[in-house]
Amino acid sequence: FSMTISSSDSEGFVAPEPYTSKWYEEFVYCTCPKCGGCRRQRRRTEIQHLEKHGSIQEQNMSTSYDVPCNEPNENMERMNQNEVMDDEMGDLEPGIEDMMHEIFTHQESNMKTLASTKLYEGARISVLATILLLLNLKAIFGWSDTSFTALLRFLADKLLPEGNRLPRSYREVKNSLSDLGMDYKVYHACPNDCMLFYQENENKENCHVCGESRYEHQGVVKSIKVPRKVLRHFPLIPQLKHVFQCKDIGNLMDWHSYNKSIDGTMRIVADGKAWKEIDEQWPDFASEPRNARISIAMDGFNPYSIQSSVYSIWPIVAVVNNLPPWMAIKKEQIMLTLIVPGKYQVKNMDIYLRPVIDELKVLWKGFQMHDISRPIGRRDFFFRGMMCWTIHDAPGLSVCFGIQTKGKFGCPSCGSETIAKHSNHLKKVIFHEYRQFLPINHRYRVRKRGEFNNKAMKLPIPKCMTPNDWYTAYNNVEGELPRGMKRFSIFYELPYYRYLPIAHLLDVMHIGCNVSKSLWYLINGKKVDGLRLRRDLQENNVMPHLWPNPIDDSYSIGPWRLTNEEKRQVKSTIKEIKFPTGFAATLKNAFTRGKDEELTGLKTHDWHNLLKVILPVIIPNSFDKDIRDAIFDLSGYMRWLTSKEIRMEDIDYWKKQAPILLCKIQKHLPLTFFDSQVHYLVHLVREIEYCGPVTSRSMWLVERLLKVLKHFVRQRARPEGSIATGYTTFKAMVRVTQYLPKFHLDTPIFWSKCQQDMLTGEVLQIRSKLRTIRDPYEWERMHVFVSHHTKCMEKWIDSYNTKKEEADRNAYLNLSRRVGSMNTNHKRKLPLEHRNTWPNKCTWSWLRENIIFQNNKDPTIVSKEELEIATGTHMRKVRHYKAMWAYGKHFRIEKTDELRNSFDR
Repeated sequence: FSMTISSSDSEGFVAPEPYTSKWYEEFVYCTCPKCGGCRRQRRRTEIQHLEKHGSIQEQNMSTSYDVPCNEPNENMERMNQNEVMDDEMGDLEPGIEDMMHEIFTHQESNMKTLASTKLYEGARISVLATILLLLNLKAIFGWSDTSFTALLRFLADKLLPEGNRLPRSYREVKNSLSDLGMDYKVYHACPNDCMLFYQENENKENCHVCGESRYEHQGVVKSIKVPRKVLRHFPLIPQLKHVFQCKDIGNLMDWHSYNKSIDGTMRIVADGKAWKEIDEQWPDFASEPRNARISIAMDGFNPYSIQSSVYSIWPIVAVVNNLPPWMAIKKEQIMLTLIVPGKYQVKNMDIYLRPVIDELKVLWKGFQMHDISRPIGRRDFFFRGMMCWTIHDAPGLSVCFGIQTKGKFGCPSCGSETIAKHSNHLKKVIFHEYRQFLPINHRYRVRKRGEFNNKAMKLPIPKCMTPNDWYTAYNNVEGELPRGMKRFSIFYELPYYRYLPIAHLLDVMHIGCNVSKSLWYLINGKKVDGLRLRRDLQENNVMPHLWPNPIDDSYSIGPWRLTNEEKRQVKSTIKEIKFPTGFAATLKNAFTRGKDEELTGLKTHDWHNLLKVILPVIIPNSFDKDIRDAIFDLSGYMRWLTSKEIRMEDIDYWKKQAPILLCKIQKHLPLTFFDSQVHYLVHLVREIEYCGPVTSRSMWLVERLLKVLKHFVRQRARPEGSIATGYTTFKAMVRVTQYLPKFHLDTPIFWSKCQQDMLTGEVLQIRSKLRTIRDPYEWERMHVFVSHHTKCMEKWIDSYNTKKEEADRNAYLNLSRRVGSMNTNHKRKLPLEHRNTWPNKCTWSWLRENIIFQNNKDPTIVSKEELEIATGTHMRKVRHYKAMWAYGKHFRIEKTDELRNSFDR
């Protein structure tokens, strides 16, 4: 709503109408200069302020987040809205009042009704809980909208009592959930990716660049306008407001400020240099630890999970780095902001990023935020946010930011100083020089016959490109783009972007996977190893002993290849390896049938395990020593890169050792191995130094979210719409479970029963049968085990241990009287009648005798459970399990475990 107030006639003030809530009737935005239009005051207080201070002339107040309030005055009167709403919301479910701070008049009334009204008279569940539980099932099992509407009508008309309040259609359910603020906006786009029909171009019918029509022409029915391309925008700022509306999550927004490392070990992103440099460069921003530091992540994926399909959708997500890493990477906390439509590769991503850039500008200016996790009186603060860096793979960096990742200048860190060349024989670009990253006085830089290319390296270490370096290079070149840049990114519109110490992160997930694939295919002979490769070695003047014979072009087998016998041994070893449960896939099923037995179908995680864990184990007797050592060092380097904890001294070590490692590999492996992915390894140490461990800033978190989004696809003709609908439902349920402590989903989305039990500590029994124990020895052993693992029996076991210690002391006293010494060696010579005959472990017979004796003496001392355990009641027939899940562990009997492909930790 909007209104205008005249300072000369405050009595003529007219409040915005209509009001349907008593709270909104009593409190209005005060437009005096002191309150700035950002605070609600009682009507009489507002009139007093207007009479005393006047009003803001022609000030239009909007409830939208798009118009941020100015920086608040220190003397501004603060009023806590929660105190006003307590009386009005006393009948609601616990926590629902915290949601109402950001819900407008008609939405507030609707949410009150849903949360406080029972489904029917005498029901134990509210309308809101019923809707969310049904939507949860809809998302899990992929029900269509029509079938869901049919189910609602059947439940409401045939199954539930008359007068029930269940919605009759899916449209009514969506309208109810839109009050949770989880709706999304739709913007049309040019089919050629020229422009977005947004803001000033919202009402245009044709693209002003290529002239293409905005809508599809259906022929007969011209009144129905179907857009040709649709961008779905999930506003970021409302999602950030929802964080502060949940006490448990909002309280952790400043978690990083008091959990930084003090022992020289990096564990979170706040321990990196980039975080500290941002604090030093913008101290006003760093003064409020709750200000959001956001990572923007993006990746394209095929929604159909069919390799032959070329359909590509690009979700753009935001990750709040303020939260603890184990919470920030969960799908519930990752914020989807855009769904960039397919079907083909996006030509200009900048036009689709425009809504996100506008929101990031608003976040940098700041606005008033209400944090319910703080004590009353300190809940309102001036909130700001900034983008710290972006997360993506190499193609994503090229598509979204216009930085070249292919060709001779395919390294975004080296830029124009990249040393690479195009091989005429291999028909690919090779990054053949790593001595450039070594110190000036290193021995590898000196020319030495038979090593490298027989030339000395005199170029200095290249400087890693920052956003400011790219900006300077762009301004220094007139009429064209600098080397390595495809276009000037839209992110430079952010006032702080060019001053970020590091803006784009190389993705360790894809880099490690690609390096592992290249190495595996190379040692198995699947990469090119023929006359072309040998001529390329000759052209680059490396490895003279592998050059082709000038007479008949013959050549010897490369020392990096496994022999046929070694291949069989390696593959048989891989098939026999047993990993811990959940650690990796069953690799023996990944080999194809036939003579070659190629390794196919592995996930990215499995390729990482192959390089980091398996290769160092299966090749101890293969290759020459130098090649083995190089592979071992590469494996250790990748393990260090993906560690959860990074010591500062290790960073200094690998800064020097990573270029040496690549130079060693370069001396023994062919140039076809050294593509851009191998080159990126030299820059990953710097990223860890600036941004901390990769566990909370890699593409793993995006891939996990993509799996969730793929599950939402039902309409194959419009997968983007299915994803948007499913995601809004999912976030609505997540939000309600956060605000309502008593609300619980019995079947959480995408979680199996085993996963639930692993988290809750409950026992999941698998393959059990009833068995009668007839062997007395086995029965006694089981009885002792139960007694020593039951809490109520602890006092009896402690009593046994006390009496045993007393008996030990008496035995030693008797020994001292006999031999006159306390030397323990004399205990071996002690006669049998003087030895301590107490067993080391409490026996069942002792427990039975003592508990029965005490029960006969005083029945109030012994509980019913203790007496049953002591007498062995109901313990002859027990249930025997072959396997079970309990407290995060999987237990199996030995006979069953031998047949498994994995073992339990």
